Amino acid sequence: MKKILSILLAIMASVSAVAADFTLQTLAQPQLAISSISHPQPTAVAAGARLTVSVAPRAGFRLVCWKEGNDVLSTETSFDFTMPERNVMLTAVMQYQPDAPANPNCYYADTKTAVMDDFLPGSLLTAFKAVSGSLKDGDVSKLIVRGIINKNDVSDGAVWLKPVAVDLANTAGVTRLQDLGRNANLATLHLPDGIEQIDATAFRNTPNVSRLTLMTYVPPTTTAALTTYLKPQQVMAIYVPQTSLALYQEHEVWGQYTILPITADVVTVSVALPAAAEPDRFQGCHLSLVNVKTGQRLSYVMDGRQQYRFSNILKNSQWRIEMTKDRQLVGQKRDVVDVQSDNVETTIDQLTVLHDVTARVLTPDGTDIAAETTVLFLDENEGFLGKGTMLSAMPEGMVVKTRVRLTAAQQALYQLPDVQQVSVGSASTIVTQLAP
Repeated sequence: MKKILSILLAIMASVSAVAADFTLQTLAQPQLAISSISHPQPTAVAAGARLTVSVAPRAGFRLVCWKEGNDVLSTETSFDFTMPERNVMLTAVMQYQPDAPANPNCYYADTKTAVMDDFLPGSLLTAFKAVSGSLKDGDVSKLIVRGIINKNDVSDGAVWLKPVAVDLANTAGVTRLQDLGRNANLATLHLPDGIEQIDATAFRNTPNVSRLTLMTYVPPTTTAALTTYLKPQQVMAIYVPQTSLALYQEHEVWGQYTILPITADVVTVSVALPAAAEPDRFQGCHLSLVNVKTGQRLSYVMDGRQQYRFSNILKNSQWRIEMTKDRQLVGQKRDVVDVQSDNVETTIDQLTVLHDVTARVLTPDGTDIAAETTVLFLDENEGFLGKGTMLSAMPEGMVVKTRVRLTAAQQALYQLPDVQQVSVGSASTIVTQLAP
């Protein structure tokens, strides 16, 4: 009887050991979007055990969902998870979601200015009417619109209450200016970067436009008939980016107007790496300003400098600062940069750690023949990252895969190996073990 009991206890101990022989690990995508996450390191968990998995988003980010592979498990920041009989990697998929405007859709009576920045495309007029209330023509001198718009919003904004100035510089969604509607008061118009075409008849019902600002760097296409409605003799100036001055002045239509550089309405934003950072380490990364309202993105490919300067940034705009490498977020400025009336100097205040990833290809006797094969480094979706035995400066937490191609002689000796992968960390080596 004692012998049977000993055998049963041994079996139970063995089963218990096997049940616990699985690991759970979590990561966030992007990693910099969170302040904390449960189980960031591999944790031994018994199969069948229930535990709570949680993530705390940083300000400005929200959780989209928890995923295992392509399977969505939950959309809650905290949920109960039952451990299966396998190792598990759970991903918290995060999304940038800035706070709503502090004072959305407002009217300032002292300056007769209406600011519209909280509406859906196509609903500007409805939102404008809600703000303007009992106001009448002449009560709004300037209309400032920020966000995504459509072609109807352009004419609705220019016509309702007959504003003298309409500022669409911080908008996106419209690439063709077709018709501004009927407004004889309109004298000043700011158009955003992204306008690719201006119809000749766009200004037919706005005969008193005397100042036009075009933020687009490439002159919008138009025809000579534009001068019939937007008469060069009545337009004091068309303002364009400094770097595009010659393009406009030499254009067959735009060249008939007085073309001046934008100066009063733009500033520069200088972005520096932290003093302790190694600039060479971030070569090839993309440093971007992303307009919070419109999604407009201005980017540099980083070349080893400590500081980068973005010119012609509109005043009264808000920007996120991001650094990415192979579509992975590797650095950012935690707070949104608010560009007002002065040039801005700021510093990236959060950088992820970058690591080198090494590939090894081992024969059955343990010999590393990686240099004699072709090793392709791939991202999580098997997009190409590089080729060789080492991939430099990859962000911590990123999934990197390797696919090994054998020579004809090697194929006669070994089976074609499977794709291998690793989550980048301090010691990231991807080992491909060859089998005869």
